[in-house]
Amino acid sequence: MAEVKVSVIVAMYKAEKHLKRCIESIISQSESQMEIILINDGSPDRCGEIAREYAALDHRIRVIHKENGGVASARNCGLEKACGRYIVFVDSDDWIDRDYIKILMQKSIELDADIVQCNICYEWPHGISKDRPSDFPDNFFVKKPGFKEHIYYKMLVGIQMNSVWRTLYKREVLQGLRFDEKLETCEDLVFSIKAFTNARSFAFVDLPLYHYFQNDEGLTGRGLSLKKRFRCNFYVSKVLYEHLKIWKMDSLKNRSLVLMRIVNITFSKALRLFRGYLKQTVKMNILQIADYPAPYGGNFIASLEALDKKVRQNNGNVFYLFPQKVKEYGWIKELRQKGFHIYYYSDSIIKNHILLRKIAKKHDINIFHVHFTNMKISLPATLACLASLGRKKQITHMHVEYVKKSFIKELLRRVSKWGTFYMGCSEFVSGQLMKSGFSGKRVFCAENAIDFSRLDKYELLANAQYGIEGTAKKVLIFGYNWYVKGVDLALEAVAELIREQRSIVLLIPVAANKENLEQYILQRFGSIPPWVKILEPRNDIASYYRFADLFISPSRQEGFCYALVEAAYCKVPVVASDIPAQKNLRLTRDVWVKAGDTGALKAGIEKALYSSRQELLDAQKAIVEEHYELDRWARRVSDVYNEVIK
Repeated sequence: MAEVKVSVIVAMYKAEKHLKRCIESIISQSESQMEIILINDGSPDRCGEIAREYAALDHRIRVIHKENGGVASARNCGLEKACGRYIVFVDSDDWIDRDYIKILMQKSIELDADIVQCNICYEWPHGISKDRPSDFPDNFFVKKPGFKEHIYYKMLVGIQMNSVWRTLYKREVLQGLRFDEKLETCEDLVFSIKAFTNARSFAFVDLPLYHYFQNDEGLTGRGLSLKKRFRCNFYVSKVLYEHLKIWKMDSLKNRSLVLMRIVNITFSKALRLFRGYLKQTVKMNILQIADYPAPYGGNFIASLEALDKKVRQNNGNVFYLFPQKVKEYGWIKELRQKGFHIYYYSDSIIKNHILLRKIAKKHDINIFHVHFTNMKISLPATLACLASLGRKKQITHMHVEYVKKSFIKELLRRVSKWGTFYMGCSEFVSGQLMKSGFSGKRVFCAENAIDFSRLDKYELLANAQYGIEGTAKKVLIFGYNWYVKGVDLALEAVAELIREQRSIVLLIPVAANKENLEQYILQRFGSIPPWVKILEPRNDIASYYRFADLFISPSRQEGFCYALVEAAYCKVPVVASDIPAQKNLRLTRDVWVKAGDTGALKAGIEKALYSSRQELLDAQKAIVEEHYELDRWARRVSDVYNEVIK
């Protein structure tokens, strides 16, 4: 058996969403002589199951299951089982570069360094990355006599040296050391204090090899009470006081630094709690503004209803502003019957501005939540917020991919949204906003969700209703914007399959722009081919999903593809282009085809139609039910409201 050079310890708790990325970054390391110890710390999700799946594929992986005891307990369990000459910790929602272990280990060997650290890259859920300012110059190296100035002092004044997860340790440095399981936070700082006390030398590599994910769940001590946080930091201070003597740094100045550290941390936590209290005392009054012209409510209106319920549970109120043209639609009448407070705006910016001022004053609105809007209503909303001198906030909800316009148009758009917050419908859209120059403090992500109850109501359709032969395979695609949705690519791919004597029908429900689609098909084929069926929209959209043998989404541009998730829920095989907004969805890997490639789409359709597996479809539905339910989305948006008001 090959020598185990490195033991990689991963404590797992509520990390199933990101765990695969973490494990795959470890097993793909250029240094292969290692063991990977995955500790399932009583996680209530699929962490243990995912770990077992990887262990079956890679003999270097060992999985340990234990009752929940916290991150310190889980890491200690890993230390007891570790056999490597070096020890590395990786958090279960983070990931590491391919050469992470190799580079740190080479540096340790080259300089005989007991501890080696690298720089980190902060990673946000919406796709933005930012390298952390370096703690040391590149190739920094210091031996024990220099620890006072370069290591121990940093521990007294801050937390720069507390991260065990970007660090490689020689095994002998950690001999007899364990994480303190009584601590609910700061356990890594106490561990680092003792590890650096044992070490003889330290090296630093100024490369962002470790990717630190900014996550709100998992094993850390976020959300601890002020009392618990004070108790943990008081214990850290005691440890630091004890080590001042060991380090021969026991002076009045250094003792004062330790005291100031706990005062600063406690004050910071108390301030956050006070802000939270103030936030709770402000009543939430939301005005939903939406230029929503669809004849059916669909997921959007269902989402607003779920959000309305969540806001009211928090003692808030929600009001609505829609365009006048939807007054007679069935979904708007249903909302009125349910008691929703609804207003209608016009085509006049001046009239809309006056209307908004009246609504805001009457209902004490503190958030304008704007969807799908144009200048006629977004500009009045911005002016109303500016006139309130910050008391009213505007959130622009980006339901589509953010595309930069020409300089003048982009300038006008930004002026009309001055001071607004942004909410992306997916991590991809939020990431685009930040890459386009919007401040990360003003950009939020609330990944869209779907209304399951809407998809559980459907009619069983028959081929004869649409003049389709009994043996023909039915491929479904939506086509209100034929170019963006890739309907032209679908037509070419299916036409090629028809030429190969495949019996296939392309179903294209169209809610708008039907004439444009028909005109394109006539230009391309001379007439509407018999294998193309242009269908009327239905409110019970699940009837079409369950009628089809395959759903395809070869889109060129998306913010969040509702239809792809809906089809997966209905257990219909799906094939989609690999554009980021679609590929970021939590669906299985073999549904993606290269964007804009007709040949790849044709192959994907053929594979999905004739080789789909039922267990895969069942798994797809389970994933959708877990990650895309409306209440989860409503909680997230409600949390954003609280953040914005704060």
